Amino acid sequence: MNLAAIAEATLRVRQRSIERKKIYLVKELPDDLMAEVYAAEILQVISNLLKNALDALPENGVLCVRLPDSEPRNKQDEEKHSAVSVLIAW
Repeated sequence: MNLAAIAEATLRVRQRSIERKKIYLVKELPDDLMAEVYAAEILQVISNLLKNALDALPENGVLCVRLPDSEPRNKQDEEKHSAVSVLIAW
């Protein structure tokens, strides 16, 4: 299963909350990261992590979603705003 696709699907589920709170979203999701997982269960876990992160963020905050193969690309975004990072490690 492509983990980036699962992460993207969870972000689509949470899109309204992201837009309502004017959250700046930083995604670092390598396209080729595969794992043998139960897609529905992992989708639910990631969705819960994102919900918790969104609940913790103020308006105009920064949400960083990273899969383990990616390195932070722009730390300045996190430093300028209140930020929450969700690292999904397998």
